Amino acid sequence: MKLDYNHFLEDWNIQFPMLSRYSQTTLFIKAGAAMVGLKLERGPSYKDDYAVFLEIVPLWQKGERFSTLPMFSHILIGAGKTKTCPFQFSNTTHDVYFYKAAVCAKQQFGSLLQETISLESIFKFVDKDIIYTGFNYNIFSLCNILRLKLAFATYFDNIHMIRDVKSLIIQEVNRRQNTRILYANNISVEEWLEKIFSEFDDRDKFMDAINYNTGRYKIARLNDARVINIPYLKVSPPTWLNSQIDCLRFKIHHILD
Repeated sequence: MKLDYNHFLEDWNIQFPMLSRYSQTTLFIKAGAAMVGLKLERGPSYKDDYAVFLEIVPLWQKGERFSTLPMFSHILIGAGKTKTCPFQFSNTTHDVYFYKAAVCAKQQFGSLLQETISLESIFKFVDKDIIYTGFNYNIFSLCNILRLKLAFATYFDNIHMIRDVKSLIIQEVNRRQNTRILYANNISVEEWLEKIFSEFDDRDKFMDAINYNTGRYKIARLNDARVINIPYLKVSPPTWLNSQIDCLRFKIHHILD
């Protein structure tokens, strides 16, 4: 069944008027170093349903073709007893559940889909993207979060924040017992770190890439959100991260004893 995306997007746009249509299934806003918005995709369970995702797309990417592949993508979930289940809509159920979903979307995504966005809100949102593998978190998921923070620190030319983020990335790599972390194509740790840092070492080229991309026809038509910089915002891993890991390690140690 063909989904009526035009009708769906109109409803979502009414709820988030700062967003502009970017494609047949997306609404975006420009927010400093990134685009932030909603994407409607076929639901993960049924091909005749759609689900809603909050996406963050980098604007500093280089190349002739602009990719909307997101750095972060979070699905809209329900509230109460359904808070772990994603909302899924069909042509017939969209109008029935839409307003309930819109309330949840404002609660979950609202701080990033408005005229003024605080940098702290962006950082808190992406901190949820930690991926766990076994009893530890995935170093690459954490570094992807810090990479976005490094991008915004570079965008605002915040020297203190740039230093803090780089230190954290190196710290998180070095704290691993197994230091042989490989990125794509079997490159070394040093090469992997250089690959991350080289994106932001030349701020002029970084800003040129953003300006070039924001000048593209489809992106230029989007509204601009005002991102509020916090000069002395402390950058650190999610506050619950180390305590949760320490707790897990304590439990394992206690069981083994």
